[in-house]
Amino acid sequence: MFIDTHAHLTNDEYPDLQNVLDRAKKAQVSAIINPSFDYESSLSASCLSEDVDFVYGALGIHPHDADKLTDEIIAKFKKIAIENKKIVAIGETGLDYFKCKTLPDIQQKSFQKHMELALELDLPVIVHCREAHQDVINIMSDKKYEGIRCVFHCFAGAEALLTFAIEMGFYISYTGNITFKKAELLRESVKKTPLDKLMIETDCPYLAPVPFRGERNEPAFVHYVAKAVSELKGLSVEETAKITTQNAENFFRINI
Repeated sequence: MFIDTHAHLTNDEYPDLQNVLDRAKKAQVSAIINPSFDYESSLSASCLSEDVDFVYGALGIHPHDADKLTDEIIAKFKKIAIENKKIVAIGETGLDYFKCKTLPDIQQKSFQKHMELALELDLPVIVHCREAHQDVINIMSDKKYEGIRCVFHCFAGAEALLTFAIEMGFYISYTGNITFKKAELLRESVKKTPLDKLMIETDCPYLAPVPFRGERNEPAFVHYVAKAVSELKGLSVEETAKITTQNAENFFRINI
């Protein structure tokens, strides 16, 4: 069994969602975490989690849309999470300084509000970090975020962030880009990541693994991420599946 810890199932690229979910089941995907990127997708994620037994939701505003986060939305997220027990995380949130039009200070305020909500609800936070690792480290080092549970999703390979995550006991999640030809830095990160803090994801519809690179990604392809991790860690795919599934169950507090 596999758990895809990051799949954007409410994306417009899935008009055939039922077929996608059926293929995931056939590929032994036992659970999917469906994070959000704006308010509308958060509502959709909550609804989908209630409709599909093996799909769980997360609520959040992506850094690209951080300027759209309001106190009213935070209050609505809180209400949804309290009422829907299949909301298992806050996110995705974080910082993205790569060609992002939203100013860093606005992103940082949004990130902080997401983490405050996660702590209040006792939920983990799904963190997106792109070319912003030092600011992420600085913000998350604040004592007021002590005790927060965090996963750095679609980990990009920054050595300082990996070291910080390991020191803090945070989780690292890898996606299909570890199969790419020029992803040596990422593969080195996989080798350095403690097995008990490692998770796998597709980040679909993006980053389809080899041999599907360039195509639409989907949860059924998480097996290829597990295979790549297995080769780097000297494990069987079955061992990787068992370990990463247990890690995801522990992190999101779900029972599969």
